[in-house]
Amino acid sequence: MQAMIEILQSVGIFLAGVLARVGLFLGMLAVLVLPALAIALAVRWIGGQRRRALGIRRVAGLLFRPDLFYAPGHTWLHRRKGGTLELGLDDLAQRLLPSVTAVELPPPGAFVARGETIATLHGGGRSVRIPSPVAARIAGVNAAVLRDPGIVKRDGYGRGHRGRRLR
Repeated sequence: MQAMIEILQSVGIFLAGVLARVGLFLGMLAVLVLPALAIALAVRWIGGQRRRALGIRRVAGLLFRPDLFYAPGHTWLHRRKGGTLELGLDDLAQRLLPSVTAVELPPPGAFVARGETIATLHGGGRSVRIPSPVAARIAGVNAAVLRDPGIVKRDGYGRGHRGRRLR
């Protein structure tokens, strides 16, 4: 009988140890995962707010901004006050590019004919030439895109879209 009681005590101590370890593991998991989850949800919410502020909608799984003029070559144009046009890449082009590590843009004042290369994006061991949807003179370029080419993919309809201004 004494042996049976000792066995039950040993099993009880073992189970208590296992439960304590599982509880400790779940507690640590909660301490590490919950803040990360809260941060991820906050970032997602802020991104959604930003897209709504820009008027961006999701159509057939792609982001679409109804106030833009979309052109062949996966580019879009936005008319600014004063007659200049802003040019950017649509969501499909941003998704097709694996990454953007460098951007080549013509200098301000250069004339670009329709269909000529207006930008060359480098990334993932490839170079992608973007054709100009219109004939225009380059009024200015987005210096942020030249400093941080990855912004073209991260914020293509926001800060990364002002790559070229055309007249």
